[in-house]
Amino acid sequence: MAILRNINVARKYKVNPATVGNWIEQAKSGRIDLELTSVRGRTYLEDTEHNHLELQRLKEQGVKFRAKNLNTVVKITPDPKIYEVFNEKQIISLITNIQEYNTIPVKFSYNEEGAKYYYQAIQSETKVTGVGTFLEQKNLNYYVKNFIHSLMEQGKKINLVEIGPDYSTHLIKDVIDYLQENKALNKYISIGMSEEMYKIRKKNLLETHGILPIKYIRDIEEELIRDILYLEKMEDSNVVNVCLYLNSAITNVKNINHLLGNFTESMIGDDRLIINTLLADITKKDFVSKKLNIDVRNNRHKWLIQMLGLEKSITIEAIEVIPVLGSRRVNLILDKTVEIEFLIQNKKFTLKLEQDQKINIFFSKKLLLEDFSPMFVSSNLILEQYNLLSETNNGTFFLKKLTR
Repeated sequence: MAILRNINVARKYKVNPATVGNWIEQAKSGRIDLELTSVRGRTYLEDTEHNHLELQRLKEQGVKFRAKNLNTVVKITPDPKIYEVFNEKQIISLITNIQEYNTIPVKFSYNEEGAKYYYQAIQSETKVTGVGTFLEQKNLNYYVKNFIHSLMEQGKKINLVEIGPDYSTHLIKDVIDYLQENKALNKYISIGMSEEMYKIRKKNLLETHGILPIKYIRDIEEELIRDILYLEKMEDSNVVNVCLYLNSAITNVKNINHLLGNFTESMIGDDRLIINTLLADITKKDFVSKKLNIDVRNNRHKWLIQMLGLEKSITIEAIEVIPVLGSRRVNLILDKTVEIEFLIQNKKFTLKLEQDQKINIFFSKKLLLEDFSPMFVSSNLILEQYNLLSETNNGTFFLKKLTR
């Protein structure tokens, strides 16, 4: 019996692939009359005249349902805890990003429960680490350790500064060991988006190295960290801040040039910036998606959706993952018009989202090596060293500030 693949059904009937998946689930429970078959444990629609007639009926029924709800507006309020998790500036940033760019920046999902879900995903991925990931970590530790050794030979002591919204301490375990063995680690500084992410970093550093990291909560996409870098090395002229932005997060931000500019403005004297990320090859192949625990990672996005009140008040038609041209997008689609009422400075502000509006909640794009060079130049950053692990296209950039 010939089968129909979900993506082909979605294209033919102009519906979302997730909608086709929902039809199959309803057919399995007997709620709609579709003929199914199983192939290697997966359920598919059979390619029959009956199914095509039923699929057309379901499509038309859905169109009528959406039309019926065009004038329906659902009024919702966010979870009150949102005002505890995010400060006023962050909430305004969240609202304006949704309003102007149809996006919920991924950095907001690294807070509270979202950070816990992210850490769960990291832990589960670590347990099933493949050869590629093992080589990436070994490669990163080797070159970072050698780079830091060159600074130590100049009599420098090192402040390791972990920046970015996520958790990457586990990637440089050998580097930290090496610094401790040689008594060259001056401080370990954590600069992150949330209290919860700091707790994760703190727990792991205490358990693995007995280190209590210095805590700073800062949104590095929006704010400079010059004051932090200055204060943490002002007592000793031989200290160098080595800022670590690891684990592909550099490609997840809205404006990489703006972020790099913030780094340049923040770095002082001989401070260094190390960026580690997965690059695209010339075919834009995405090397990373096969080893990510996508389901668990998506839980952090769902947590943020619940904080906004969307999950409780509307049905999310689909969360779609689109791997194309070395990128991955996760979107939610609204099936009703909603108005979210926020309270800012004791004043009510309403954010209106339309039916069928798509909101992007995750975007990651792998860049080519040649894409980075003009960004470094425009940000006044000098590339001192570059290393590429060809097996997985994992690249590490070692940068310093251009001084005139």
